[in-house]
Amino acid sequence: MTEFQRKLRLKRKLSDMLGPQWSKEELGRFYDAYRKHGKDWKKVAAVVRNRSVQMVEALYSMNR
Repeated sequence: MTEFQRKLRLKRKLSDMLGPQWSKEELGRFYDAYRKHGKDWKKVAAVVRNRSVQMVEALYSMNR
């Protein structure tokens, strides 16, 4: 398996973990919480509401 194929597979797994499309309000809460709490995903997920720790971490990983 090539490096490209590995990265593509990882992106697909992460996108599956994101769940349904994020609303603008959820994204705003995510960015505010990330600025305040850094990579403490449990605290970030608590601020975002209705998204799991895995979902907020996947959003970060997909967009860094």
